[in-house]
Amino acid sequence: MSTRDDALRFSELFSALYRHFHRRDPVAGWQPSPEALGLLEHLSQSGPLTVGEAARHFARSQAATSELISRLEARGVLERSPDARDARRSLVWLSERGLEGRKA
Repeated sequence: MSTRDDALRFSELFSALYRHFHRRDPVAGWQPSPEALGLLEHLSQSGPLTVGEAARHFARSQAATSELISRLEARGVLERSPDARDARRSLVWLSERGLEGRKA
């Protein structure tokens, strides 16, 4: 095996090991994290935002904010929609389920 092959194999094994120890198993009776609650509350008061706008508001990286939004989107409480003013951007907003949760 060459050094390149060894590096590729290491990369594959490291990725698999990382995913194994950092997986997020669904939990019955999901309770949003404090950061998720903060984002949901902010969206309910501000209206739809881009990922970048949310990241700037919370002083977090765009990647971290995007990951949080993706997790909430998978839970069905947020949804993304195209920005009517700029087709390159998408807006994040509370889904029907997210809006119902805010009323509860």
